[in-house]
Amino acid sequence: MSESTGLQAVESIFRTAQQHGFKRVKLKYAGGEATLHFKLVRRLHQRAVELAAETGLALKEVVLSNGVHLRPDDAAWLAANGVKLMISLDGIGELHNRLRPLPTHAPFDTFTHVQHTIDEVLLPLGIKPDITMTVTAVNAHGAADLAKWALIDRDLPTSFNFYRQNLLSASRADLDLEEKALIEGMLAAYAVIEEHLPERPFLNGLLDRVQAEAHTHTCGVGQSYLVITHEGRLAQCQMHLEQPVSNALNADLLLPVAAGPLRNLSVDDKAGCRECEFRYRCSGGCPLETYRVNGRWDVQSPNCRIYKTLYPAALRLEGLRLLKTHGYLH
Repeated sequence: MSESTGLQAVESIFRTAQQHGFKRVKLKYAGGEATLHFKLVRRLHQRAVELAAETGLALKEVVLSNGVHLRPDDAAWLAANGVKLMISLDGIGELHNRLRPLPTHAPFDTFTHVQHTIDEVLLPLGIKPDITMTVTAVNAHGAADLAKWALIDRDLPTSFNFYRQNLLSASRADLDLEEKALIEGMLAAYAVIEEHLPERPFLNGLLDRVQAEAHTHTCGVGQSYLVITHEGRLAQCQMHLEQPVSNALNADLLLPVAAGPLRNLSVDDKAGCRECEFRYRCSGGCPLETYRVNGRWDVQSPNCRIYKTLYPAALRLEGLRLLKTHGYLH
C-alpha cells in the first residue's frame, strides 16, 4: 500500500465513523505481512492519532503478523504507542511449519522464529501478543499443545478460529473442516485449559465467532466493518478481497459495504437458529461459510453441530474460571 492510499483510507474511515455516529474506531494493519512495512504502519498510526484527537473518537489499533521477524525497535514502538500485536500460530513445532512455510528453497523453521520473537523480543518488553490459531482438520489435533504453550505457559490471550475458504483457496480440500477432528481437537484443548485455568476472562477466544455477550450478528460486515486493500479498493470482508464493492474512498464507506453481495443477517432471520438456545452467542456462524455450503444466507451454519457440542464445554470452563477467581475452586 502506498502512503497516499493508506492516508486516504484512514481519513475516509474516520469521516465515515463520524457520519454514522460511531464513538470509536479500530484499525487493523494486516497483509501480507504488516511488519515488513513498519514505516507505513507508523505513519498511518500518526495520522489516526491526529484524527482521533480532532474528532473525539476513541482509537484502538492492532497489527496482525506471522511473528517470524519483528525488530526490537518496532516492538518497543508498539509498546510505547499502545498498539496491540496479534500473531498467527497454527500449531507447535513442525505442525506450524507445515501450515505456514516460507517460500525458500531450504526448509525454514518458522515456529522457532515465532517462539524467539515472543520469548526474546516481546515478553521482555511486557508485550503479550494475542495468539490466533486457525483450526482445520489438518491441525485440530494440535490445539491442545497450542493452548498449553500460549495460554497456560505464557498467559497469552488465545483464540481458536475456523478455517474459511476464499476465492484463492477453494481447491485446498485438505483444509476443509471435518466435524469429528475439530470437535475432538477442541475438547482436548479445553481439557488442558481446565487443568490450569487462567483467572482472566478467555471465553471469547475458545470457539470461533462465539462471544460471552449476547449478539444478533456474527460479525460487523455491513454495519461497522470494512476492508481496504493495498490498492485502495473497498471490500466487505477480508475473505472477499477479490470482489470489491467500490474503488472509491472519497465517499461514505459503509453504504457500498452494506449494499454488497455478502449478506450478514440477524440470527433471528435464520432458519434453524431462531429457536436455538445458543443463538445469541454463535449468531449462526460465518455467513460466507453458510452460503458456500448451502447457497443461502438465511439458514443455520453448516458447522452448527460443532457449535452445539463445543459451546456448552466452553461455557463450563468459564464457570470454572469464575469459581476459581472468587476462591470457590482450588
